[in-house]
Amino acid sequence: YWDDRKAVGDGGVFAYYDPDNSSGFEGGVLANDGDVADALDWVIEHREEYNIVAANMSLGSEVDPAMHGYCTGWVAGAYESVFANCRDAGVLPVVASGNDYVKTAIAPPSCVASAVAVGAGYDDPAFGYECGTGPVVPGAVTCFSDSNVLIDLVAPGNDIDAGGLYGMGGTSMAAPHVAGLVALYEARYGTSPIWTLERMRADAALVTEIGPDQVYTHRS
Repeated sequence: YWDDRKAVGDGGVFAYYDPDNSSGFEGGVLANDGDVADALDWVIEHREEYNIVAANMSLGSEVDPAMHGYCTGWVAGAYESVFANCRDAGVLPVVASGNDYVKTAIAPPSCVASAVAVGAGYDDPAFGYECGTGPVVPGAVTCFSDSNVLIDLVAPGNDIDAGGLYGMGGTSMAAPHVAGLVALYEARYGTSPIWTLERMRADAALVTEIGPDQVYTHRS
C-alpha cells in the first residue's frame, strides 16, 4: 500500500472504477499505471528513510502469447523509466509474471527489462495441480504461471497460507517471497540490489520447464 502522506496508510494503488458504456468497460477494482508510477516515485524518495530495498508488485495486464521478448513502447508505458529509476536508487522492482497459463510470454509490467520477473512454483507436491509443464515436485513451475526465458526467479506460489489468506495460488503469492528474500539478502550481505539479485540467482536451485517452443531452465 502507498499513501502520499505516510509509508503505510489507508491509500493504495487499487481503486474501484465505474463502468463506461461508451467503451464497454464493465468497471471494477483496478490499478492505474500512473498511480503505480507515483507510488514507486514515493518509494524512491523515501528509500533511505525506511531502508527500502524491494518493491513488490502483484499486478499486471493481460499477456500477449506472441510477445516473447521484453515489452517496450506503449505496452511498457511509464514502467521502463520508473523501474530503471528504482534500480538506480537501490530498490529492486519485483513483479508477478501473471496467471494465464501462457508459456511463451509474461505479462506487463513483469516483461519490462528492469523488472525482476517472478513465476510461481510448487511448494508441496501433495497440493500440486496435475496439469502443465512437468512433474509436480517442489520447485517445479505451476501450470498457471506465465513463463518464458525472461523469468528471473521462481518462488512458492501454490496453496500458500500467509497474511491472513489461506490456500491461495498465483504469481502474486510468489512475488512477495522474492521481495522478502531481497530484504534478507541485503541484511545478510549488504551488497547493492543488482549484486543481491545475482547472488540470489546463483544460490537458487535449477528447475526445468518444458515450454511449447523450448525447454526453460529457471532458478527457484
